[in-house]
Amino acid sequence: EALKDGQVDSYHWQSGAPNAAVLDTVATHEIMLLDLATPAKASGFADRYPYYLLGEIPVGAYKGVDKPVPTILTGTYWIVHKDVPDDIVYEMTRVAYSDEGHQYMKQTFRPLADMTREQALKGLTVPLHPGAQRFWQEVGVPVPDNIRAP
Repeated sequence: EALKDGQVDSYHWQSGAPNAAVLDTVATHEIMLLDLATPAKASGFADRYPYYLLGEIPVGAYKGVDKPVPTILTGTYWIVHKDVPDDIVYEMTRVAYSDEGHQYMKQTFRPLADMTREQALKGLTVPLHPGAQRFWQEVGVPVPDNIRAP
């Protein structure tokens, strides 16, 4: 509302695209999305903070976005207590990354449409739960040493 009312010139949000607040803004105002990825690469930011990922806001995500906009992404992580049984965490991960789980998530949260097993661990900097690690190993996704379960 502050942008629409002229009280601020810009704002930042952390969410998948499309975002409801941005959709509301573009319904009545022209916007310009900024390239955040290029300066993040050039400055070394992306290398220093690997939990930020480089990506893009896709064409058509918002009115006026007619080419991909390079940006910085963050992952969404499931956090479980270390004492949750391995079998439960394994099953949660298996269901989420099954074809049916992926289809459901795409229908309920559009930014997850591009979610794949191969990219699921990108940007992760904390150790996996043993149950999750078991799943990733079983499906052949390499688990980097720095996030292996303790």
